[in-house]
Amino acid sequence: MKGLEAPHALVAAPTNGVLTSQGLVMGAGAARALAEVNPQLPILFAEAIRRKGVYRGGVYLYGFVAVEVDGRPYGAFQSKGHFRGRADLALIRLAASRLQEFLEEHPGLEVHLAFPGIGLGKLKPEKVLEVLETDIPHPSFLGLRILGWKPHPTYRCTTWATWAWWPASWIR
Repeated sequence: MKGLEAPHALVAAPTNGVLTSQGLVMGAGAARALAEVNPQLPILFAEAIRRKGVYRGGVYLYGFVAVEVDGRPYGAFQSKGHFRGRADLALIRLAASRLQEFLEEHPGLEVHLAFPGIGLGKLKPEKVLEVLETDIPHPSFLGLRILGWKPHPTYRCTTWATWAWWPASWIR
């Protein structure tokens, strides 16, 4: 994950709302890659999700949670209810609004996030971009910037992207 190269940036992955005794299910795509970087993350995310989320219909709805491990912040950006399902634009909208709230509490923090909802989420990038760029108000932010994304040619694995969110005051 490219965001790991930025030492003080929060690195986040699109996630789901399924918790087990092993923690948040992070078995595929960017979530799996993040869990492989730090195996404590599924348990730590599950603890945060239980505190902040709502259990409904067999899954947790939480939007976005962040944890810190050894001074590095990590985030879970919810794009699905169940890991077997498709990504949901309403959940992406919720996650983006919770991420915005988090960033208002942590000014100057840079966030790197794999492109949510596409690849294993099976949404079209244009639909996700529409939600992120037009449906989410960013009163104190310039908004999200796509630093780069490229679809995987077979769409059999998660399409990677790097996103960064910056407070407007940090860029000026």
